[in-house]
Amino acid sequence: LSSMLRRCAEADTSVLGATNRTTNLSARVHEALQQMAHRAHEDMPDFLSKSVHDNLEKDCKESRGYNLSTFMETSVFRETFSKDVVSMLSITAERAMATVCARLEECVTALIADVIPQSVVTPKLKDALQALVEEELRKNAKCVRASIATLNKAEEHTTFTTNHYLSKTIDKFREITGHNSGNWKRGGLNGVSDGSDLVPKDFLEDVARSYHANDSNEKRSVFEMQLCLAAFSKVVRKRYVDTVGILIISGMITKLKDDLPALSAEWAPKLVESIVEDKQVAVKRKA
Repeated sequence: LSSMLRRCAEADTSVLGATNRTTNLSARVHEALQQMAHRAHEDMPDFLSKSVHDNLEKDCKESRGYNLSTFMETSVFRETFSKDVVSMLSITAERAMATVCARLEECVTALIADVIPQSVVTPKLKDALQALVEEELRKNAKCVRASIATLNKAEEHTTFTTNHYLSKTIDKFREITGHNSGNWKRGGLNGVSDGSDLVPKDFLEDVARSYHANDSNEKRSVFEMQLCLAAFSKVVRKRYVDTVGILIISGMITKLKDDLPALSAEWAPKLVESIVEDKQVAVKRKA
């Protein structure tokens, strides 16, 4: 069982045949983690939308009186990020975790059925081995979920990154607004296509219209907060998905395949007991 599980985890598709999707474990885990990445991308709030702008502007007004209006209201930024991003990411992580647990259990069940075929008169042995493996999976899953919970708490309470994407995005935005604000005040739209893949054109058009409408500096500062939220959320999403993926693979797949040889010795007395029970049942039937 230990050898077969290791092969399943290491993308050996010949364990029970390439067409047996259940034992192609590495592919099934990869699918679950890819789905997590897709959902995290799709479910990410659109921080550049008008509705978000209006909510941020309202919240910023409520926090005036401590910082100057030219400073970003960090409490608003943090609360918005935690509420809209971290909660969504934690849900996608739990879905991935549940899927991987299910696929791993299905794989182990199929391997046990192959190691102890139905024709062998050892039903209690088979059930005992299945129960021991499932108990180990639950224990490992509890540890992984605790690690993910720690990650969630860290993302919720800490604003940190060394990724240059965030600073590049804000620098690009400030460069574009600095060069084109005069034109925008006159009703032009110069530079709105200069954001490349960092600052969307539609968003820059909203900023340009705000300049033309002669909106206050406080209102225009919200645009920069929106962009910070969008850029930082992208950075966090990518690192979160990768980190959760590593935690799940190492804590569920790698740990079980590495621990099984030692666990076999630990489980031996219980398995022997089940074999004895099977033999006693067989003797009674013959009698």
